[in-house]
Amino acid sequence: MAIKTIELFVNETTEGREQLTKVIKFNGFTNLQWAELKVNLHANDSFSSPLPTEWKLTKIIVNGVKFYPSGKLISTNKIHDSKGSAFFQKVLRVNDVNTVSIHWIAPLGAGVLSPNGAVTAVLSVIGDSVPFAEDLQFDPRNSLDSVQRFADNQTLPTLIFMIILIVILALIAFTVLKVAQTASSVKSSTGNVKGIIKEVKTLK
Repeated sequence: MAIKTIELFVNETTEGREQLTKVIKFNGFTNLQWAELKVNLHANDSFSSPLPTEWKLTKIIVNGVKFYPSGKLISTNKIHDSKGSAFFQKVLRVNDVNTVSIHWIAPLGAGVLSPNGAVTAVLSVIGDSVPFAEDLQFDPRNSLDSVQRFADNQTLPTLIFMIILIVILALIAFTVLKVAQTASSVKSSTGNVKGIIKEVKTLK
């Protein structure tokens, strides 16, 4: 099990736009289990317009599936759930491109009579990770904790595979060491035999 957080937009200006679109691809997963999208439309909503318009998130579209914001300026939406209803099960695609679009409306005069807004969006994804897909960062001062955190994030088959691989590598290293020691012993014995033959020739 692995958790990945992706910053889609960080204070991206709304100037001249009514939507932002991001194309992403999930690598390092065998499947996706759950995903949540948090969107914040940073805007000055105190501007009074003569028309009934305001800063407002209107919709979020993920791979063609429409989600309605949970709030006017701040929205938190579950957008994928492999164990939920059919609506959520196949929204995101693993190891494939995914398109996320955020739409909003702005009050009349935004960017001229009042400041533009800005959009921040963060996508959190949970899924089964591919073995060795992510680099391990070990802290020399706390390496055991690092190993423990890594082990906690792996599935049982992955841990078994890693243990078998470590044992195989240890056996290979042991065999190579023994062969090197044997070769050294044979070389030493050969040198001793040559010395004895030389001494015998000298006595003759």
